[in-house]
Amino acid sequence: MSRVAKQMIQPVSALFDMLKRHDRIQIWLTERPSVRIEGILFGFDEFMNLTLHDAEEIDTKTGARVSLGRTLLKGDNITLIMKAEAAAVAGAADAGSAAAAGGEAASSSSAAAAAAAPAEA
Repeated sequence: MSRVAKQMIQPVSALFDMLKRHDRIQIWLTERPSVRIEGILFGFDEFMNLTLHDAEEIDTKTGARVSLGRTLLKGDNITLIMKAEAAAVAGAADAGSAAAAGGEAASSSSAAAAAAAPAEA
């Protein structure tokens, strides 16, 4: 029986990869569960403070978007960070779960990504 080795990716490494690729990311906020911030990752530091370009505030209840431009987001306010493309897949799969807790959000986005993968094959 062979064992498959799993490699753990550190959060800083994942953020650095997103930074190098200029990925558009979506951020879930700690104290405002119905609001997401989406933008292109431009920089970060050891406290997870993020600088975003072309940032938008998204109201998950109404779908309204407000342009913020260049934004500095303090790390204390961040619950979850994910690629915006993954966020769109998760949002389509869980249309009514905007107020989910951070742990539930991570598992639901993984489930949505897993559900989308066989459909593409």
